[in-house]
Amino acid sequence: MERFFLFFILLLVVSNLHAQVDLSVNYNSTHSGYSVLIMGSKRINKDYEFGGGLRYNINRKKQSDDQNNVFCKRLYATKIYQHLGVDVHVNRFIFKKWEKIEPYIFYDIQLAYSTTRNRFFNPIGQTEYGNFVYEESITSFGPFLWMENHVGIGYKVDLFKSFFLTQRLGVGVDLIFGNDKYLSTMAHQSFTWEFGGLANLGIGYRF
Repeated sequence: MERFFLFFILLLVVSNLHAQVDLSVNYNSTHSGYSVLIMGSKRINKDYEFGGGLRYNINRKKQSDDQNNVFCKRLYATKIYQHLGVDVHVNRFIFKKWEKIEPYIFYDIQLAYSTTRNRFFNPIGQTEYGNFVYEESITSFGPFLWMENHVGIGYKVDLFKSFFLTQRLGVGVDLIFGNDKYLSTMAHQSFTWEFGGLANLGIGYRF
């Protein structure tokens, strides 16, 4: 992963030294959970832009659902390095004649390595009135390597001076690698996948 990231940074530097560089801070929601992205991107010609950056995973104890999901919105870092991830993306601009707004289609891949935090409710009996009694259980699985792939549409719109607003919406597949003997889906194999999505909103500055 480190070699790939260094190669990507080198590609940005040598591809077009005279192109503008966009830096942005983004709030990011994906299949695995919530995070903040600090990204840089460079336009290499009138059609394409390459970018990437760092991802900081945000721990949330409150789950977004009670569907006993194992991976969906369950990423929860238990070590400092598990908060960190990587984002790499490529944008293909469309409707290039527009002046103040730059729409594009994109491919994005985000990598993270972290454990999960799972909250389950298990039935343990019934009351004399026939109502079920549940016991709350908090547990963790992993750690796992999360590889989230998305395609979608986004835009950048000029605000004032060199500041801009950016937003992306996408769908994709979340690839999850790792082993956990207490998790039936990962006890005998080291891979699973689930459909996911991406919603991203940020503000940036163009140098």
